[in-house]
Formats: sequence, C-alpha cells, structure tokens
Amino acid sequence: MKSLSVKNPYAQLILQEFKTIEVRSRKTLHRGDILICVSKNITYAHQVHWNDADVPAYEDINVLYEGVGMAIAIAEIVDVTPFEARHESLSFVKFNPHHPMFAWHLDNIRPIEPFEVSGSLGFFETPDHMIKIKTK
Repeated sequence: MKSLSVKNPYAQLILQEFKTIEVRSRKTLHRGDILICVSKNITYAHQVHWNDADVPAYEDINVLYEGVGMAIAIAEIVDVTPFEARHESLSFVKFNPHHPMFAWHLDNIRPIEPFEVSGSLGFFETPDHMIKIKTK
C-alpha cells in the first residue's frame, strides 16, 4: 500500500479524525487509500495551530505523541486543493499566503493494528499483508 509518514501530533489527530486535511508542499495525483505512519520526528505542541473548539482537552498532551515509528491508520485521499485559510481548523496548520501549500483532503479514516515501519520522505510502499484493520 502507498504509505505516508506524518509527524505527531498530526498523525494522532488524523487517527482520531480531528485532522482531515494534511498540508503538503506538493500536489499528488493519487486518490484512494494511503497508510498513515507516524514519523520519528515530531512537531512540537507550540508549533501546532490548535483549534480548541474541535479538540478535546487532554490532561496529558503526550497522548498525542504516541506511536512514533509505527503505522497507525488508513485514510483515503479524496481531493487535493490549494491550501487556504478556511482549511486551518481541519489541518491544524496556520495559513501563510506567502508560502503556497496544498491541502490533501482525507476521508474514511480507519485505525489499524499498529506495527513498526521505516518511513521516508514522500510516498513509500508497505506490503499489504502487514496491514490489519483494527476490529472494535
């Protein structure tokens, strides 16, 4: 499966379905499922554009930094558009008109049984047999 490394807390916010727009510097022609993998690098909490109205208050922000180096979810890329200010609340990224970016619109987010991955920049492939949808 086509896979993508995403820094925490963004990866965990995707898993919890709060973040449905991934912001990237490039477009992609890919539409369909991708495996969301947690990067070994993180984005620090003070760098995240928090939308307090949409995110539950965490007693311990460290919950949003779990799963480093793990595949955690499958999401479907349904559209790619230029990133605009109206996308801030679903991306947790502050719009900057001087730095053009792209909004990768995600839907149909499904948790999987986590497993270790060695990610890379851009898309990379993960064998399908490793991916198991989490049952409730």
